[in-house]
Amino acid sequence: MLCESLQEDPEDVAKFRRTADSAKESIRDYLSNWRGQEKVAHEESYIELEKAIRSLASFYSKAGPSAPLAEEIKNEILNDNTAEEFL
Repeated sequence: MLCESLQEDPEDVAKFRRTADSAKESIRDYLSNWRGQEKVAHEESYIELEKAIRSLASFYSKAGPSAPLAEEIKNEILNDNTAEEFL
């Protein structure tokens, strides 16, 4: 979901919002179920997903919740396939 939402065309606002809302729900679910769990805390996939989520959180906390995502952050997350490789 996260990668899908980052690949959406931000000009198609309705489609972008639908995909982003799904990603947001997945992130909330992930954080509520896995954050701080010792059994996954040292897994590469967990570490990489946490890094991606922290990057997004940091950006939106500084730029505001409806700011268009900076290409630099988007590319950083999309180009790092480490989490996907370890799943």
